Amino acid sequence: MWNVRAATLKARSPYGVVVRHSVPPLVALGLLLAGLVVPPAAASPYVWQVERVDSRGVITQAALALDGEGDPHIAYYESSGRDLRYAHWNESAWLLEDVDTAGDVGGSPSITLDSSQRPHIVYMDVDRDFVVHAVREAGLWRREVVDTMGSIPSANLRWVGSAIGRVDDLHLCYRTTSGSLLKYAHLSSGTWVNESIAGGTSGYGQYCSIGLDSSGRPRISYSQSGALGYAAWNGTAWNIATVDSTDGVSCCTGIALNASGNPFIGYSTGGTPGGKLVRWDGATWEVLAPKTLGDDFLSLAFDSSDRLHSNDCTTYRFWSSGVWTNESLPHLFCGGGLGSLALHQDIPRIAYIDAAGDLYYARAYATPQAPGAPRSLAALGGNASVALTWTAPGWDGGSPITGYRVYRGTAPNPGPLVATLANLTAYTDTGVTNGQVYYYRVAAVNAIGEGPPSSEVSAIPSGPGDDPPTCAITSPSGGTVSGTVMIGGTALDPEGSLDRVEARVDAGSWTPANGTAFWTHVWNSSSVVDGTHSIEARAYDGNSYSAPCSVAVTTDNGVAPPPPDGDFLRDYGWVLALLVGVLAGAGIFVFALQRRRRPSEQEPRGSP
Repeated sequence: MWNVRAATLKARSPYGVVVRHSVPPLVALGLLLAGLVVPPAAASPYVWQVERVDSRGVITQAALALDGEGDPHIAYYESSGRDLRYAHWNESAWLLEDVDTAGDVGGSPSITLDSSQRPHIVYMDVDRDFVVHAVREAGLWRREVVDTMGSIPSANLRWVGSAIGRVDDLHLCYRTTSGSLLKYAHLSSGTWVNESIAGGTSGYGQYCSIGLDSSGRPRISYSQSGALGYAAWNGTAWNIATVDSTDGVSCCTGIALNASGNPFIGYSTGGTPGGKLVRWDGATWEVLAPKTLGDDFLSLAFDSSDRLHSNDCTTYRFWSSGVWTNESLPHLFCGGGLGSLALHQDIPRIAYIDAAGDLYYARAYATPQAPGAPRSLAALGGNASVALTWTAPGWDGGSPITGYRVYRGTAPNPGPLVATLANLTAYTDTGVTNGQVYYYRVAAVNAIGEGPPSSEVSAIPSGPGDDPPTCAITSPSGGTVSGTVMIGGTALDPEGSLDRVEARVDAGSWTPANGTAFWTHVWNSSSVVDGTHSIEARAYDGNSYSAPCSVAVTTDNGVAPPPPDGDFLRDYGWVLALLVGVLAGAGIFVFALQRRRRPSEQEPRGSP
C-alpha cells in the first residue's frame, strides 16, 4: 500500500495525499494479486454497435449524456468553423445542429440533461474569454454568459466541467487566467452564483472535472499548478487536498463518486505511459491503477451495483470490490480526441473521435441483437419483373447474418412477405404485372431474429414499347446563336429500350442524332437566314416516338434574305394583269353606253 499523509489548504481537510514510492517487484506482484494493478484485458463479452455521427473530419472534443430512454446527446467542438455543435439520436436517425457559431466557440464542451430531458451545454468562448451556458428550449438554443475567464489561449483546453443536481440545479467548475483561479458557479432558480475556490499560482485550476454527492454537494478534481488537487464543499467551506504532487497532472482529469460519495479520480500524468487512477476510501487515498499501466481513466461512471466503469482507446474495464475485470474493445475507441462514457441500465455507451477527426458513437449490448437495416436498396422495373439490389447492414447485431426477407405491396409501407432468401444481396421479383406500381422493403435476419426494414423503394414493371419515351433539349436553352451550334439533350424510356434520337430545324427533315440517353447534334446555323428558328428533337423506342421537344433560338450570322432575281413577269406580272383588267373593264363600259344612246340621236322623218 502507498504511504498516505494528511493535507489541508483552505479549510481543514479529512483527505490525505498520496506519496508515490518505487514499488519492488514482489510488492507489485502482491498488488496484482490484490486486484489493485489492472490485469491484462480479455475478450469483451459485449456486442458493440459502432456508427459514425459526423464525418467532416474536423472534430476535436466531444461530451456525452444519455436521456431517460438511453438515447445519446453529444456536444462537440468542430475545429474548422470553430463552432459548437449538438447531435441527438431520435430513435431512428441522428439530428445535427449548430448551437453557437459566433466566433471561436465550443471549446471544452460539457453536456448534462435536466429532469425534462433538456440538454444543457457549458463551453468556452475563446474570442470573448467567456464561459457560456446554452440550454435547448422548444427547439431553440438560449445562451447566457456565466463568467469572464480571462484570456483563453486556445479552444483545445479542458477548463470547464458541469454536473446537474436532483432539482435541476446546474453546477460548474472552470479555470480563470485572471488570478489563476479555480472557480465554481451554481445555477439555482435562474440565478448564477460564482465564487473562487483557490489559486494564485500559474496553471492553477486547469483540467477540472466536477461531480455531486447524494446531497448535491460538489466535488472537483483539477490541477494545482501541475499537482492533482481535490476540492469538496462540506456545506460551509471548501476542503482542499493535494492528492498527487509526484506524478501530477499534465492534461485532464475525470471524477466519479460511488454510492458512499467517495471520489475516484483518473488523470493524465504525461509521458508514456501516463494514465493514473486514485480513490478516497473514506480514510485515505489509494492508487487503483499506477502510472506504469499506461492507460487513461478520464471518463468514469458507476453503475447500479456500485461498480466503476472506465475505458481508454482499446480496453473497457470494471472495478468491483477491489477486483479489476478488463475486456478488449473490438474497435479503437479514440484517436483524434478523448472518449466520453455514459451508462444506460448499466450498459456502456461511448462517444469518441477517430484519428480522421470523425465523431462516432458506440453502443454496447450484453447479448447479440437482431441486425441493423439493409442499406442502399434499389429497384429496377423490367418486363413482368422487378430487380432488387441492396448492401448488408452496417451492423450484424453481433451474430452473422443468415438471410434476408423481401416485402412487397401495391401501396407504401409494404406488408406481405414475398421471398425468404439466403445470405444474398439481390433478388428478382417475377410475380408482378406490367404497369402496376410496387413498393419494396428488405430486412436482414440472424440467429437472434429479424432486424428493422430498409428504406422503401418503388418500381413499375413494363414490357418493351409499353410506354413512349421522353426527350429534352438541354443546350442551347434559347437566346441568340451563331456559327456551328452543338445541340444536346437527354432521352428516357421507361423500359430502357431507346432506339434512337432524331433532330431537325424549322420543320425540316428528321436527322439521327449521336447517342440516345445523352445525345448531340451539330447544326450549322449560318445555313439559314438571320431570325427566329425552331429546333426540335424526338426519341424512338422501337415502337413509338416521344412527343417532340423544342427550343426557339435567334440566329445572328449576317445572313440576310436573298435579293430579287430580276424576273419582271414573276415579280410584277400581277400589276400588269390588274391594269389590263381595269382597261378592259373601262372599254366595255364605254361601248355599252354608246349603244344605249344611238337610237335617240336619229331625227324622225316627215310624212309625204
